Amino acid sequence: MESRSVESNGMSLEYFSFGNGPQVLLCFHGFGRRAEDFFYFREELEKNFTVYSFNVFHHGKSEYPGDRIERNTLRPDELKALISLFLDQHSIERFSLMGYSMGGKITLMLLHLFAERINHMYLLAPDGIVYNQWYRFTSKNRIGNSIYKSILRKPGFFFFILRLLRKTRLISDKFMRFVMANLDTRNKRELVYKVWMTLRNIDPSPSESSKIIRKLNLPVYLFYGKHDRIIKSSSGKSFASKAGDSVRFIEVECGHNLFTPDTKSCLKKVFSIE
Repeated sequence: MESRSVESNGMSLEYFSFGNGPQVLLCFHGFGRRAEDFFYFREELEKNFTVYSFNVFHHGKSEYPGDRIERNTLRPDELKALISLFLDQHSIERFSLMGYSMGGKITLMLLHLFAERINHMYLLAPDGIVYNQWYRFTSKNRIGNSIYKSILRKPGFFFFILRLLRKTRLISDKFMRFVMANLDTRNKRELVYKVWMTLRNIDPSPSESSKIIRKLNLPVYLFYGKHDRIIKSSSGKSFASKAGDSVRFIEVECGHNLFTPDTKSCLKKVFSIE
C-alpha cells in the first residue's frame, strides 16, 4: 500500500489510508512503531471508518527539520496548521482519533486543538493522561537534557543503575526489558532523543483534557493492558473518574502491546454498541 504525505513549513507527515466507512479516523502510533500497526485492526475499522494512519516525526518517511530539534522546536499551533492542511486537502470536517502509547499524547493534543470537530476518541495505553516527570526533566530542563546527552554517548553507567534498580525490585523485569529494547543501540538512543525533543511542547494538560471531555460529553474509550508495567491501567482508571460518564475504561488481558486478539474483540463490541 502506497503512502502519501502532508507538508508544511519544512515538515512532512507520512500517512497510509484504508477503509471506506462513513466516518473519518486519524491514528497515531507509539514510539519506535509505525503507521502500519493499525492495519492490524483493519477488519474492525474499515466498515465504520475511512482510516488515515500517520507516521510520527522521525518514523517512516515523516520528516522534521534537523536544525529545529533542540531549539525552536514544534509548537502546538504548527501541529494544528499541519493537520488542518491535511483536513482541508481531504475535505474533512469532523473526525475521530485513535492513539497508542506515545501517539496517545499527540491524540490528546489534537483534542485541545480541534475539540469541537471530534466525534470519538480511542486511546490505547496512552501517554499524556498523567505528567511524565522524567520526560519533562530530560526534554525541558537544561540539566536533564545534559544528563540524557551523556547517557547517549556513554550509556554504561545508566545501564548499571537500571540493573541495580531491578535487583532491588524498584523497577520490574518488564520495564527493564522495555527500556533496554529502546536504548540498547546508539541509533535507538538517538531516536529517543530526537522524538522527545521534537515533541516536548506537545504536552497536553491532563486536567484540561478531562475538562474538555466532560464539557463536550465526548465518547472516549480507554484501552489498557492488565499486565502493562510501562503505562499502568491505574492511570487510566484515575483519568476516567475525572473525565466523566462519557469515558469508558476497558482492561485487556495483555501487557503494553495492545495489538492483540483480545483488543480486536473489544473493538468489535465497542463498534457494535455504537
